[in-house]
Amino acid sequence: MDKEVALFDYANEIVRGILSGAVLTVKTEKKTNALLIAWGTVGNQWHIPMVTVYIKKCRYSHDMLDEARNFTLNIPLKGHLDPRTNIFGSKSGREMDKIKESAISLLESKCVPSPALDIPSLILECKVIYRQEQDLELVEDPRAKRSYPLGTDQHCPHTMYQAEVLRAYIHE
Repeated sequence: MDKEVALFDYANEIVRGILSGAVLTVKTEKKTNALLIAWGTVGNQWHIPMVTVYIKKCRYSHDMLDEARNFTLNIPLKGHLDPRTNIFGSKSGREMDKIKESAISLLESKCVPSPALDIPSLILECKVIYRQEQDLELVEDPRAKRSYPLGTDQHCPHTMYQAEVLRAYIHE
């Protein structure tokens, strides 16, 4: 049984859960893909309950997210997500159907076209309302620069996606 929750009652769990690894799922007309993320936050902007996530422009899910403009997040509440989700951070959707390979079923969302994963977690259904690509020339702190080593495939900017959280619920 799913339990609807107030987003900000779970703000700490959301931030900790993203830090330990959350799964973003996005669906376009052609495909559904999932990606493990570890950068993001929750907050209030324009008096709208928001979640902000960052996806590297070179990732397969980036173009899908630009097209779909919505996504879901499965956020762990008790440590880590189901071990089958590891594939979402180690393989590319360009090369395989990671969802099929994971053997995790999908849950239909009520508020957005993108489904969520059918695993115990806090699930957020989100609609993108603002996005902006990072300018790597403006990254000044050496700690941040380590995320973009020159001469590697990691030297590509993130796009920040700010999305309204339309629904938050705990799925057991």
